[in-house]
Amino acid sequence: MVRLARWTLLAVAACAAAASAAAADAQEQTCVAPAVVADLESKIGALELSSADASARLDAGEHKWASERLALEEKLDKEKLDHHTTVKLLRNTKFSSDQTVALLEQKLEDAERKHREQLGRLETQVQALEETVGSVKSDLAAQQALAAKREAEVAESREKLLKYAAKVKALEKDVQQSRKSNEALRSELESKEEAVAAAEISLSALLSSYYDEGVVVAASTVAKLREQAEQSSGTLAKVVDTLESTKQTVVASTDKFYSENLAATVDPILADLRQAADPHVQKYLPRVQEEVAKAREEALKLSHEGLQHAKSARLGAIAALEQSEHVRSHARTIVDAALVAVAVPLALVQFRFLLRVLWWLLSTAVCVLTLGCCCGRKRSAKRKSATTARTTAAAEAAAAAPTSSSSSSASAPKKKPAGTGASTGPASGASAAKRGGKKGGR
Repeated sequence: MVRLARWTLLAVAACAAAASAAAADAQEQTCVAPAVVADLESKIGALELSSADASARLDAGEHKWASERLALEEKLDKEKLDHHTTVKLLRNTKFSSDQTVALLEQKLEDAERKHREQLGRLETQVQALEETVGSVKSDLAAQQALAAKREAEVAESREKLLKYAAKVKALEKDVQQSRKSNEALRSELESKEEAVAAAEISLSALLSSYYDEGVVVAASTVAKLREQAEQSSGTLAKVVDTLESTKQTVVASTDKFYSENLAATVDPILADLRQAADPHVQKYLPRVQEEVAKAREEALKLSHEGLQHAKSARLGAIAALEQSEHVRSHARTIVDAALVAVAVPLALVQFRFLLRVLWWLLSTAVCVLTLGCCCGRKRSAKRKSATTARTTAAAEAAAAAPTSSSSSSASAPKKKPAGTGASTGPASGASAAKRGGKKGGR
């Protein structure tokens, strides 16, 4: 359509050009009227307008066709992409379905195998149960024979029971006589019960006095512990202030020494170590935190369970004491006093352990801050006495050495090695004395 319009416009333009050329030739040959010339010019203008309109329509049609062609090409590419995506999705679906089918077939085979194994086990169990039923039947026959034997024994027992009934009648007469004697004894028991009641009152008073004394001792112990804690807290505050000042001084000097001498060497090493350790820390830190949370939950759970067990044990002990008529009214007091008597030593042990830990931390901190100058080890008395004995023996050997060397040289002048060894005695004794003196000084 567009090509046809283009060729039509070209033909019209050619005709117009030919007409203009013919008009020019005719004008050269003959004169044309002005009206004809105006008519021809108007026609030429109309043809030019129609040619411009046709060219505009042609351009618009070409632009529209290009846009439609691009839209069609994009649609075709999109459909091709959708087709490839659909094919790929279908292939993946087919592959996953094949894997699922293979997995289901494997599971079916495993289920069939397990079913066969369970069926074999059940068959063996059925055989074992059949054997058990046979043994139970034999046991039942034996029990039936035993029951028949017991029935015969029951018949004999009935005969004996009749004999015992006659004896019971005779005993009833004896019981009546014993009742009369019991009435006489009852009066004596009443007097004894009064004595027992007096003893119970004295026992309750004794227990209450023990409880009061225990409460007083516990209160005094708590007061003493509080005083000691306040004194130790004041001392610890002073020591902490001293340690803080010392710490600031040591930190300043250490930072200066580190920045001047060790920073250039140690900082790259620390950076490498930190870079190497960060992945492991990030990997294992959540697990450690989870384990810590679990341990905390378990500790809370165990403490709650222990508290519940302690409460139940206390209630059980109170209930057990309340079963006795003599201590029923003081059961709760006795149990609480026993718990206080047990808790006070435990609290003292824990407080002592806490003080030891605090003293160890304090002494360790002071030793570290002073670089070990104030925490030297004291010499034991045994080692000191041994050192004194060695120095005394060395001095005696040094004093006796010149006499022995002179006598040996006078009697045997050829034995120079012996004299030499004797002469070295004072030197060795002196060196031993010096070593002993150095050790004593340390």
